Amino acid sequence: MLSAFIIISFLLTIIVTFPSSPTIKQAVTNSYVGAKLLANTSHFESVLNEIFGGALNETLNFLTVESASNKVVALHYTVLNGSVDGKAEQQMFQMLNTQRIQQGLPPLAFDMKLRDVARSHAADMFKRGYFSHYSLEGVSPFDRMEKAGIGYQYAGENLALAPTTTLAMQGLMNSTGHRANILSPNFHKIGIGAINGGIYGEMYVQEFTN
Repeated sequence: MLSAFIIISFLLTIIVTFPSSPTIKQAVTNSYVGAKLLANTSHFESVLNEIFGGALNETLNFLTVESASNKVVALHYTVLNGSVDGKAEQQMFQMLNTQRIQQGLPPLAFDMKLRDVARSHAADMFKRGYFSHYSLEGVSPFDRMEKAGIGYQYAGENLALAPTTTLAMQGLMNSTGHRANILSPNFHKIGIGAINGGIYGEMYVQEFTN
C-alpha cells in the first residue's frame, strides 16, 4: 500500500508539473484526493531541500529563490501570452491573511500599486524566461517599488512558480525566509501578482511594505 501511495503521488506530480493538457491538470488539482497527494509530495521534497540547503528551493511542483538571494534561474522556456489571474491573486491574499490571523497577527491590506509592480515582474519573468528577484538588467524589488512611487521603511518580496495557488502557498510557508515575510509584524501592506502561463503553471509575486 505504501509503495502504491508513493507511485501514485509521483505520477500525479508528473502530470501537473510537465507541460500537458490543462484539462487533465485541472482534473488532478481539483480532485480532493489528488490535491492531498500532491501536497504530501511537495512537503516531503521541501524537507529534503531544507536538509541540503541553498538559495534555490525547488520541488517537482514548486520553484522559488530565497528572498535575499540575487540568483537568476533560467526557465528554458518563455510565455509570451500569459494572462493576469485576478482570482488566484485574491485566493492567495485570503490564504496569506489566514496564516497571519492564526499566528495572532493583523491581516495585511491589499495595495493596488504593489499589485501592479508584482504583476509586471511576474509577466517579465515569463516573457524573458528567467526566475529571480532581480531583472536581467539587475533591477531589484526595491528599485521597482521606488520607480512606481511607493514609499516604505520595510519591504520584501516572495516569488513562486507552481501549478496552483495552494501548492504555491504551501511551498512558501515551508520555506523559512518566505514564511518570515508572510508573518512579519513589520509589514502592513501587500500586493500580489499572478500570471497564468497555461501548461507551465502560474507565476506568483508577493510584494510587502510597512
